Amino acid sequence: MGSTETVLSNKAEKVNSHLFSLGEYYATYLLAWSPVCWPTAFPQGHQVTRDRHAIKKWNREVQHLRQFIYTLWKVRRALANIPMYSIFDDHDISDDWNLNQAWCLRVLGHPLGRRIVQNALLAYTVFQGWGNTPGQFAAGKPGEKLLTATQVWSASQGTDAKADEALAKPAVGIARYVGMPANDPHTDLPILVRDGSVFILDRDPEALTWNYIVRSDCHEVIVLDTRTWRGYPAEQKPIAPPMLLCPKAFEQQLLLPLQQVTEQTQIQTTFVIAPTNVFGLQVIDWIHHWHLQQEKVFSTDVGDAWNINVEALAKFLTTLFEERQQVVILSGDIHYSSVAHLSYARTHSKLQSVLVQLTASALKNEEILTRLIHTRLKDWLLPEKARHWIGWSNPPNMVEISEKQLHHNRQLLTNSEWHCVLEWIPRNSVQISTYTADILSLIAPWKRTENAKWKWLQPLIFWKSRWFQEGREVVGLNNLAVVHFQLADESSSCKVMQDLYWFSSWYPTQIVYSRFESQLTPNQSLLR
Repeated sequence: MGSTETVLSNKAEKVNSHLFSLGEYYATYLLAWSPVCWPTAFPQGHQVTRDRHAIKKWNREVQHLRQFIYTLWKVRRALANIPMYSIFDDHDISDDWNLNQAWCLRVLGHPLGRRIVQNALLAYTVFQGWGNTPGQFAAGKPGEKLLTATQVWSASQGTDAKADEALAKPAVGIARYVGMPANDPHTDLPILVRDGSVFILDRDPEALTWNYIVRSDCHEVIVLDTRTWRGYPAEQKPIAPPMLLCPKAFEQQLLLPLQQVTEQTQIQTTFVIAPTNVFGLQVIDWIHHWHLQQEKVFSTDVGDAWNINVEALAKFLTTLFEERQQVVILSGDIHYSSVAHLSYARTHSKLQSVLVQLTASALKNEEILTRLIHTRLKDWLLPEKARHWIGWSNPPNMVEISEKQLHHNRQLLTNSEWHCVLEWIPRNSVQISTYTADILSLIAPWKRTENAKWKWLQPLIFWKSRWFQEGREVVGLNNLAVVHFQLADESSSCKVMQDLYWFSSWYPTQIVYSRFESQLTPNQSLLR
């Protein structure tokens, strides 16, 4: 089967606390959603081990868990009272899940790797997918067959091969319905099939689909599955950045849904849920391209952003803008939050469109780099400038050009079919949240004592001051986003606003928010 490190990662710390069994994935969902299953008390470190370092680590992690449990009931109550939709990204399954062809061959080419991915997908199906698309679980549908097979398999305590195997008994195969690819009997590697210029993981026609659409009379939400329908370049190395949607997926998940709107429906705004970001900061792009040249793609997830594979990005933009003039992307994954505004224009017509990317990440995963770019330091050293591309629709492609090139050689624009300009929306000055009346109830008593102990040092730590934390382009601390709209009137056009709530570093028990405001119209001055 191979060691865990070989299958999942080449670094032991990367697989620390990784889930394996179906029961572990089930239990994690239950523990994350409700305080009911948690123990009332945890043993002390010295009761578990005699190793001094392990004792210290155990006690520290228990403190974090106790803080988590302390407010879990509040999260449970909030989520029980609002409509909830979801879509997976890699960490619902395993880090870097299906990142590139190399990952698929390495992980899905081992029985242990296949089992872990299958367990995770089955748990996702039961706890998230079922609620997203209940129609797939109606009588006689693949979802119902999967649930029946799962019951049989669970009752046999995982020993019923017919319920588990994808091909042993097709009517009840768990692997078949969650979309696990079959494996080559000679090499034991996952079977890849051709889709145009790319390879995709083979899957049974009855496999569940994870993408879905929510529509009203005036808007639509298109939720993309960019993990299981990736296209891996057939003529390049296995580590090459993939298309996040292969040609078949582009048609099924984007083109056909965009074309299915009836004439009576007045779609004003199209929301696209893209789990990984379409556009990233320029400095992040530089890092990704450098790592790609060094063939070290796993440490920074090279290939998860749309703009690393320019052909796929060009196809994504042209597919959207051939059918819609106003698109809002909701994205996450990258551990910082921001708002980007893309103005798009056809070269030889008056058609113009706008795309606004709202990124909210992460609720609980800030790190040293994101803390740095959250501050004024980012704007001082690496400010984001407007970026320009010219592009073509058939075949889809786009090339980035500088503003200077565009100014001195207008023929570049004339020879292209379309062009677009990306700008980063600056965040407004920090505002104190009105949701502060019960803020201390979010902090466990022992944590309050710890915060008070260091409170006197706050004025001396300049990098935690409000002035230094007033960055320009991103919120890099743990945050939660609320999106709202200002409708158009006689004096102004429609506007989208993203408020990002985070704990201030200069006063740890205070919640503040940063507002990003973006027009839902193309920026005419940049397009000219």
